[in-house]
Amino acid sequence: MKILLVDDDPVMLQALLEILNGTPAHAAAAGTSGEHALENAASMSGVDLLISDVVMDPMDGFTLRKKLLESYPEMKTIFISGYDLSDYEPYTAGCDVLTKPFEAELLLQAVARIQALMPNKSLFCPPPGSPPTPRATPVPVAAPVAIAKPAASPVAIAKPAAAPVAIAKPAAAPVAIAKPAAAPVAAAKPTAAAIAASYAACPDADPDPLVNTKIGNYNIIWKIGEDEWGSVYIANQTTMARPVAMELLSEEIARNDPGAQDRFLSLAQAKAAVKHPSITSVYEAGQANGRTYYTCEYAEGSQLAEMRTKGETLDDRMALRIIKVVTEGLAYLHRNDIPHAALEARHICVDKTKEPHLSNTAVLVGEGRAEMQGDLATLASSITALLPEGSASAP
Repeated sequence: MKILLVDDDPVMLQALLEILNGTPAHAAAAGTSGEHALENAASMSGVDLLISDVVMDPMDGFTLRKKLLESYPEMKTIFISGYDLSDYEPYTAGCDVLTKPFEAELLLQAVARIQALMPNKSLFCPPPGSPPTPRATPVPVAAPVAIAKPAASPVAIAKPAAAPVAIAKPAAAPVAIAKPAAAPVAAAKPTAAAIAASYAACPDADPDPLVNTKIGNYNIIWKIGEDEWGSVYIANQTTMARPVAMELLSEEIARNDPGAQDRFLSLAQAKAAVKHPSITSVYEAGQANGRTYYTCEYAEGSQLAEMRTKGETLDDRMALRIIKVVTEGLAYLHRNDIPHAALEARHICVDKTKEPHLSNTAVLVGEGRAEMQGDLATLASSITALLPEGSASAP
């Protein structure tokens, strides 16, 4: 069976190659971009199995698969991603999907299932008399690949992407693909119960009359801040059993400004139209129990502004990951002429799994259009402020 591996993170690609090289694959080739993958497919005279990341630039995994299927319609696909792809069923239908980090054994099992559907394609046992099995050529990397078993920790919450165009790659840094183990350990998403317990144990938690009350399908857990529209809470969406950030329109604003409610809901719609893996997603907006609200993705972690206040620092690798994720999100906003607030350090969050996120700063048309150079200057200063002594350790 001819296997094509594609990931624009060479460390991850090397790890995938080492996993497959543990078994005598009939043929394998690797590429760090969609363009390289297409060239390798042609050099192999076809592809039976594509194993590809989804979020790559400039050609994402969905687009790559579509192009390859035009030439190799029988090709099977395993998508790997740092994000939950359950919202992209039209693009993943008929494909296996693995969420990073995952156990090496899960990949081997997925390959074996596909092999079972292709009895005429040799994978693990080439026929007698066949020439020696070629091994996939390793991809040069700057340092040895660390293949470690991932601990049970929160998985970065997925960000809906637009139709397959240049989609941002999640995180490039330390790859956590484990060597085969007897029982894969599933990474756990943060639960509302765990968040509530964390809140209850915090002596500095800000009491609020809405805490432990219910609005529509949401149980309010605690208040995390305020803005010009009202208050922001962490809530448990009972229908989905997930924590969300919930913005509630101030009752005073709604009472004194007849048009505020419509503008608030229009703002929620503008934010919901933003679909990019780097940017937090808006889930829904509505009215319940006499309150107007919208909810969005909650990434539990620390904002860059908070990290600076606490005296925390970033290493070079983490700084680069943040820069990559944020600049791809900013590029999406500017490329699509989406009005948004100017970037601030508080808009950038690093969650507990060390995944960077960019807050959804979309605004109503006519209310703001930040300049790219200004956003990049803010990003540069925010990162520099968190580097030890204000500079990277390596050029």
